[in-house]
Amino acid sequence: MQSYVSFSNTAGGKSIDAVEAAITRLRDAITKCAEQNDKIGAAAKERAKDYSRQISDMSLKRKSLGKYALDVPNNPELFDKIT
Repeated sequence: MQSYVSFSNTAGGKSIDAVEAAITRLRDAITKCAEQNDKIGAAAKERAKDYSRQISDMSLKRKSLGKYALDVPNNPELFDKIT
């Protein structure tokens, strides 16, 4: 069974008021979806910035720790020996 929308007030069609109400509901739904999409997009961008900052901080810390590890000589004479 196929449904259709007719702009006539004939027996098989829907009234113009019903069509306009359906169009209004669709516009409202599309507007709400667009608003939610904008909110989600902004939140995703903020989260991506936060993750990027965290990754940069971790990389800097790793590099810093690596530099300190290279500066410490691996010489057993530096440690006191109890004999």
